[in-house]
Amino acid sequence: MATQHANDQPIAVVKLGSSILVDDSSLRAAVHELYRYIRNGERVIAVASAQMGTTDTLLGRADAVAKKPPRSCVASLASTGEWISAALLTVAADDAGIDAALVDPFHLGLRVKGDPFEAEPVDLDARHLKNLLDRHPLVVVPGFVGVGEGDSICLLGRGGSDLTAIYLAAKLGARCLVVKDVDGWFTDDPRTEPNAKHYRTLSWEDAVAHPAPVMQDRAVIMAQKLGLPFELRAIGSKGGTHVGELDTYLDSIHRRPPLDVVVLGCGTVGTGVVRHLLDHPDRYCLRSILVGNASRERESFVPTPLITDDPDRALAEPADLVIEVMGGLEPAAGLIERGLRKGASVVTANKELIADRGDHFSALAQAHGGEIRESAAVGGAVPMLETVRRIATRRDIHGLRGVVNGTCNYVLDRIAAGIPFADAVAEAQEAGFAEADPTADLSGADAARKLLLLARAAGVTDASLDD
Repeated sequence: MATQHANDQPIAVVKLGSSILVDDSSLRAAVHELYRYIRNGERVIAVASAQMGTTDTLLGRADAVAKKPPRSCVASLASTGEWISAALLTVAADDAGIDAALVDPFHLGLRVKGDPFEAEPVDLDARHLKNLLDRHPLVVVPGFVGVGEGDSICLLGRGGSDLTAIYLAAKLGARCLVVKDVDGWFTDDPRTEPNAKHYRTLSWEDAVAHPAPVMQDRAVIMAQKLGLPFELRAIGSKGGTHVGELDTYLDSIHRRPPLDVVVLGCGTVGTGVVRHLLDHPDRYCLRSILVGNASRERESFVPTPLITDDPDRALAEPADLVIEVMGGLEPAAGLIERGLRKGASVVTANKELIADRGDHFSALAQAHGGEIRESAAVGGAVPMLETVRRIATRRDIHGLRGVVNGTCNYVLDRIAAGIPFADAVAEAQEAGFAEADPTADLSGADAARKLLLLARAAGVTDASLDD
């Protein structure tokens, strides 16, 4: 049996600046950003800045209370901005189904020296941090804050969260990604200078001397001192700028137009998908929402003009991407096939459908230039299919072992505790583990479908549900 241990996985330190963590409404997008590194097989440390304007507000409050507030108290007060931001980010990650741990500066063991308002990191309890990463795919730490002499709270100065991320990455042998509201470094501000050239790579020295900086010099200088190249990118980007190499430029600034998207279904899951698409108009253009009952009342943010119960109308819209969240075999199968035949890519979490017709859909996608993705069909926020595929590229997989059905797991645990079967099922439904009709879960059909998809991901080409 092939297994992937946590300590086999690389570590990514991802710094989220205040331009990303603007307010509570931006947390969902930040969690999406972190999850894409987790699903690619990395253990992630998120370094959180305070939300936009929080630090200045806290410092202003201290000045309003006293003409000369004690510096140690002011440092402790200002540090709460990062601590609150990190805690909220952890809450948002947990709500999305990601197992995340929150670490304070003391348990992080981030020791600093120098001015309590502009200190520099000098030590880190790397072993403790790695132990946490062995148990949790995501660890969230507050940036900007360290522990000084006498266990006093100290601040790392302007750009201090960048400094935190750089230092942690260097000490852990991790890659470092600094996520801001600009996709890398440019010769000029691209928002005001349309002819600004985009650096693909940039040396530490030129980053420090740059007339249009996007980071504080201290963080870049520390990265150079520690020999740590890092990436600076925008949220959702696969590009950005690699800092720490000789200067090179991208041939052109490629701004991809938003993807045209058709959504099939608008129940609980579909409504969440629609919200996400509408939150990112720079990346997605929602064209149509196919529903069973167009007259039913829905969340206020769902655009009524896009709702239709006519499949022909829905699929007549331009579509780079079709997202299926209807469930069941039909009409979902026929609609997916029509989408694939017109060259669209498809995303679905419909395990019943993929288990039954996944090979057919894959062949259709390949023939018509699209793709079909089904990661959410197994594990939800746990990237089971990605992990199995990744292991299968390196070694043979002889067996799979794990919990693939939460309902069965919950019910069996409750029965073992002496709870009658019917009561255990009712509890599972109340807790949200089981559907109103739990037949697929309790019969083993759901687990069988998931196992079939996992077996295919492992390279088994001749498996069927009968097995």
